[in-house]
Amino acid sequence: MGSRDEFVEAIRRKQELLTRSQRRAADYIVRNFDDCAFKTSAEIGEQAGVSETTVFRLAATLDFPGFAAMQKFIRSGLVRHRIERVARPGAGAGDEAALLARVAQADADNVQQTLARLNAADLRRAAELILAAPQVCTIGMRSSTATASYLAAALNQLFGNVTPLPLPIGDSIDRLRGSPPGTVVIGVSFLRYARPTVEAMRYARELGLPTIVITDSVTAPPARFGDVVLLVATASIHFLPSQTAALAVVNALIGAVALRDRARVAAALKRFEDTLIDVDVFWERG
Repeated sequence: MGSRDEFVEAIRRKQELLTRSQRRAADYIVRNFDDCAFKTSAEIGEQAGVSETTVFRLAATLDFPGFAAMQKFIRSGLVRHRIERVARPGAGAGDEAALLARVAQADADNVQQTLARLNAADLRRAAELILAAPQVCTIGMRSSTATASYLAAALNQLFGNVTPLPLPIGDSIDRLRGSPPGTVVIGVSFLRYARPTVEAMRYARELGLPTIVITDSVTAPPARFGDVVLLVATASIHFLPSQTAALAVVNALIGAVALRDRARVAAALKRFEDTLIDVDVFWERG
């Protein structure tokens, strides 16, 4: 259940019952099927050029109990699509060299698309927020954990004031509630958008804390709570979103931070390296 074709078939069966506005909403959903899995009814209505009530009535006309049920149907299609890509016979089996080439090309395309979408002013603003913050909190769940952890580790080398938010979400909220004013909260989240990350960003916004979101769409749920949103392309040939371009953006953000306060960063790195030597962290052959 949940495929675009099945949704189109549901529209076809009810075509004669749809009003002109409902057809416009239906056409918009079909053309933006994956995105609509996470947009609100109000956003769909606004971007389709109809009222939110029209979106509700479209769901009812298509025999869904409500908008939430229609959206759940669309989301289920995303899951099935990912499973089918992996289960498809001959999907890369026995040709690892070709598979590596396809993955590398997809990641190169993601980096290029991300570069084209990235706003230099947003990157600069994110760096300024981090530099001004007494504390930085990061959160990333599931496949986004590695990217969020890498960002936290890199910033901790510079400033030592970064705390990954703990789970469950209640613990994250407790940590945020006790944060000093000006604490920057950075969330990393991609389709299908982990609820704890979205809720942490929502709560940070409610507290008036500056927020930075690294995600894949301006309409993604966490993007609604970002003072700065850094967009990343995550297309993948398998079932997980690619993190390659996300890591490139994180590297660019770290570089932007370093360039905006070279003296402070150089001093911090010197202290950090001295500490590593004192505690004999690295293996070095004589």
